[in-house]
Amino acid sequence: MNTGYKAYTTLEQYNVYSGNATGVTKPNDSGDADYVAPVLDEVACPIDSNYIKWIVGRVSSPLNYYRTKPSTYFYPKNFNNITTSIDGINWVERDIPSLFDVESVKYINNQWIAVGTPIKAGGNTIAVSNDGATWIKKECDKLSDVILDIDFDGSKYIVIGASSNISRAAYSTDLISWASINITSQDILRRIVHKNNRWGIVAMTGSSAAYSDTGLTWTNSTFTTSNEFLSGAFSIEYGQGKWLIGGESTENDMAISINNMGSFSHTPMLFGNAGSMEGVCSDIKFNGNYWLAVGYEYGKNIKIKKSTDGGNWTSTNQPVSNTLKRIEYRGTEWISIDRDHVYRSTDGNNWNIVANKDALGSIGVRR
Repeated sequence: MNTGYKAYTTLEQYNVYSGNATGVTKPNDSGDADYVAPVLDEVACPIDSNYIKWIVGRVSSPLNYYRTKPSTYFYPKNFNNITTSIDGINWVERDIPSLFDVESVKYINNQWIAVGTPIKAGGNTIAVSNDGATWIKKECDKLSDVILDIDFDGSKYIVIGASSNISRAAYSTDLISWASINITSQDILRRIVHKNNRWGIVAMTGSSAAYSDTGLTWTNSTFTTSNEFLSGAFSIEYGQGKWLIGGESTENDMAISINNMGSFSHTPMLFGNAGSMEGVCSDIKFNGNYWLAVGYEYGKNIKIKKSTDGGNWTSTNQPVSNTLKRIEYRGTEWISIDRDHVYRSTDGNNWNIVANKDALGSIGVRR
C-alpha cells in the first residue's frame, strides 16, 4: 500500500570530489550513521486512495463573523487548511485550495468530503477527494456563504449552513444539483448526522434539536425539563438505542433521548458545576463499546469523560490545556483536538499530544 513516502533500501557511495559512484553499496539500516529516512514524495509515490485515515480541518475565524460579513475577509488565506495522517501519530499539512476554513470533513459514500467557507465571496463551499490529498471543488448554490456540516443517508447528501445571513439546509443526490430544505424554529444549524435510519440535527439557538426520517420534512424535538441549553446544542450522537446531545448550560450540559429523538431529558451536569459554573459539552461519540464526551467547565477544567451506558460517566487521564472541540474514533483508536493540539488514545483513558498545530476545528476519519 502506497503511503506517499519514498523509502530507500540501499545506499550507494559516491566520491565527494569527482561525484562519481565508487561501486560500494550497503543496506539503508536505521541504526547506521548514514541512514536516510523516508521522504514524502507524492509525485513518485501517489497515495493509495484508501490510505489516509484521519483529516483535521482548520477554522481560522468564528462562525458569527461569516454570518454578519459573508462577503468580506479581513486577511488573505496564508495557511494550509487541513492536516492528514495515515496512523494518527504522524501528521502532514495539506491544503484544499478552493476552501478557506474547513468546518467539517467526513469520509462518506467512499470519498472524503470537506465543507466550509469559500476562498472568495460566492465561491465553492464543498470539496471532494478520493485520497485526501487531491481535491476537486464543488458548489452548493443554496448555501453560498458557509456550510457547517454534511452527511449522507445512502441516497442523498444534506448540508447545513448559512447564505445571506440566513441559516439554511439543502440536499443533493450528486453534489451538483441542490434543492432547499425548510427546517423551522431553528437558527444556527450546527451538526447533522444520519444514524439508525433517522436524520438528527442540532442548532446553536432555537429549539436545539430536530429529527426527520426522510431528511426533507423535519420535527422539532421536545425537552422534558425547562432548563434547555443556554446557547443551543453543539454535538449529537446515536448508540445503544439512544440519542445524546451536548450543549452549554449552568444546570445540564447533556440531554438523552430513548424514543428516537422525539423528546429529550437533561442528564446531571457532566462538565460544569450545577448552579454556579457553566458546563460545555462540545462533542460526543460512541464507538460500539463505550461513549466519550469532550467538554469543559467554563473557563477551566478541560475534560474527557467516558461512559459504558451514556448515563454514568467517569473522567479520563488527558494532558489537555485548551478548550476541547471535537473527538472521533477508528476502532480502538481515538483522536481529539483543541485549538492548538491533536491528542491520541488507544483506550479512551490515556491521552498523548501527537501534533502541535493551530486553529483546529474539525476531525474526519475513514473507518
